[in-house]
Amino acid sequence: MQLTPLTPAAISEVLPFFAARRDRFCDWTAGVVCLWQPYYRYRYTLTDGCFSLVGHYGEGDCFSYPTGGDVSAALDSLAAHSRAAGQPLRFSPVTPEEAATLAARWPQAIVTTHRDAWDYLYRYTDLSSFAGRRYSPQRNHLHRFTAACPDWQYRPMTPADAPAVEAFLRDFNARRAADGGLSAAEQAEEEALPRLLALLAPPQPEALPAPRILGGLLLVDGRLAAFSVGEILGDTLHVHVEKADTAYPGIYPMMVREFAAHSAAPGVEYINRQDDAGSEGLRHSKLAYHPCALLEKCTVTVPRDAL
Repeated sequence: MQLTPLTPAAISEVLPFFAARRDRFCDWTAGVVCLWQPYYRYRYTLTDGCFSLVGHYGEGDCFSYPTGGDVSAALDSLAAHSRAAGQPLRFSPVTPEEAATLAARWPQAIVTTHRDAWDYLYRYTDLSSFAGRRYSPQRNHLHRFTAACPDWQYRPMTPADAPAVEAFLRDFNARRAADGGLSAAEQAEEEALPRLLALLAPPQPEALPAPRILGGLLLVDGRLAAFSVGEILGDTLHVHVEKADTAYPGIYPMMVREFAAHSAAPGVEYINRQDDAGSEGLRHSKLAYHPCALLEKCTVTVPRDAL
């Protein structure tokens, strides 16, 4: 079984398989692959007509649940590959339904789930308007922002903005590092951002599909104060990176609303703002925006002697 590196050049080949998924996980997006390729060493396999993404998570390689083709035959091939390598067969992330199917196939499988990795899913109409009583705290933040920053402007991000956006993130991370709060993942994000922004360039006419990467900027007195980069896949807008200068009160809720409102596209009904990585601050913030669902992700480990 061949494992092929999933480089930015290969993304167009696998986009149809990403689009075929119906769980709305952020993991099946071009943006996540571009951002975290060096971190997780993404590869993929096409076997028995099925696609499976392979990432190196913690203890070893993990496969996604096969998509398309003969799923049963593909699972046999993945098991044979792991057996030959002398490794347990791991699947991650998978939906609870996929985990149940795998556990039924291999009764000795161990199923775990980690709340820190669950994606937060919101209704597009909620975040693009902040309408209704439950969003009154967010609207109050917007009022504080507009009162403090009357000369603010939102505009879509273009490829020409990439150097300014990259410089903004460097400065943002330098301040966090000075406060002792910069994580290894955030440093990796800074290094990976140029790969993601390169996808903002208009796709060339060709047969293969191109990812729908888009971004937005919030300017205060003509100065970059916040940015978001996301991606539309199917009925979901995935927010990949969002940073803001908190010297401006209420700037994050303003960026959330403006990016959502200006990223409207036919058929988009949901916004995935990814996980909270176990951060209590992020969890509180993400819950405050009232998700319509938390997308549970499971890991299934089939011991070597069960293969």
